[in-house]
Amino acid sequence: MRTLQEVYGIATIGDFSSVIREEEIPESDVDILVTHHPGYATMQNA
Repeated sequence: MRTLQEVYGIATIGDFSSVIREEEIPESDVDILVTHHPGYATMQNA
């Protein structure tokens, strides 16, 4: 099975949300930062 990194050309995935900091409240969302390898501009490369 291919990983998300392989399928979408993802170099790094980071989470900087309140959930990771254990400060979440019921209205919290999850914030994710994704960087791609050269040649993969978007998540629409599948």
